[in-house]
Amino acid sequence: MTNKYLLKKLNYLLYKFKNLEKYRKLKLPLSSFSDIKTIPFSTRDDLRDFNLSDAPVLPFNITATSGSTKSKLIVCHSLNCYRVHLKRQIKIYNSIDIKKGDCCLNLCSYSFNGAAKIMETAFKQMGVTVIPLGEISDENKLNEAIYIIDKLKPNIINSYVNQVYDIFIKVKQKHNIQKCILNGEPLVKNFKNLIERISGAKVYNNYGSMEFSGFAIAQNPKDAYLRLFEDGLFIEVLKENGKADIVGKGKIIVTDLTNYSMPFIRYILGDEVDIKLINNKRVIKIFGRGDNYILLHGEVESKKAIIETLLRLLGHPNFSLVIYKDRLTYKDKIILNIYAECKNLMNLKNIVKKYLPFITNIRIPHQRILRTSTGKFRHFVDLR
Repeated sequence: MTNKYLLKKLNYLLYKFKNLEKYRKLKLPLSSFSDIKTIPFSTRDDLRDFNLSDAPVLPFNITATSGSTKSKLIVCHSLNCYRVHLKRQIKIYNSIDIKKGDCCLNLCSYSFNGAAKIMETAFKQMGVTVIPLGEISDENKLNEAIYIIDKLKPNIINSYVNQVYDIFIKVKQKHNIQKCILNGEPLVKNFKNLIERISGAKVYNNYGSMEFSGFAIAQNPKDAYLRLFEDGLFIEVLKENGKADIVGKGKIIVTDLTNYSMPFIRYILGDEVDIKLINNKRVIKIFGRGDNYILLHGEVESKKAIIETLLRLLGHPNFSLVIYKDRLTYKDKIILNIYAECKNLMNLKNIVKKYLPFITNIRIPHQRILRTSTGKFRHFVDLR
């Protein structure tokens, strides 16, 4: 995407929303690529305040961001925007050699805040057979997925991270699955290696959002950096110094150049990333949400680092941390719930305390692990 073409697309987008107070001070058209830096950033609050009656084009597709963020946002896509998203999704799947005649078990959510429908449409347009089971929410659904894998023999799973673990820990390598496309939260290396070792399948990290659909995927299962697919998008990084650039570490900023139903213009998505330029192509590594850090006993801790440590110590992802304030001492209490069998609990407690000393207690409850509304693991439950 040349700077000249990008500037033309941005000017047209800004003209569409020039009636909004946020963009009234801009002198249009922007005359140079550097003028992009004068465009103000947008956040979720800006989008919540947006009145659909001010939209230049009525929406074709309406969805929502995940309720697991506790701040659900309704998202509208115009028809042309939806078509661009769909073409980009097809391009992403083509890049990892998904082809006509493949069969995909789609375990992504078909709910209002799920992306399964556009994924299914992309697969079908490629000539891929889709089994639309949806997210695994309980033991019955898990058994149904295992039955389908045995009888219908799909060779691809499109899923969230935890669901493939639940499946493969039971079926091991008795299946026809060759590729797993994993969406949602970034897949930590230990967990990815665990899934590949148990299943024998290749695991591809796929990255996107409900606001913009998919826009990055690992070209090789071993890749730490994903290839960016920017068709219809302009992607930047907001660095710690408050300046934006097309490469570097910081918060990802995305502009949807084709959505005239909602002004996703320099929208701060919330994920911490690192974008590099390799062989004249941009690649991205996702560290997690901007709220990846948590305060425990007055110390700032990385949620991702805690999850990675527990995955390494426990050897499985069936755990959650429940955090609350002690009513008498008003100090943080952190309980580790392990939703799996444990032969030597005392020994495990000693090992966990050695690496994660802030954990107060370890329990093995009888109920299943807590999940979000779309079926993903809920590793942190902060009740403070």
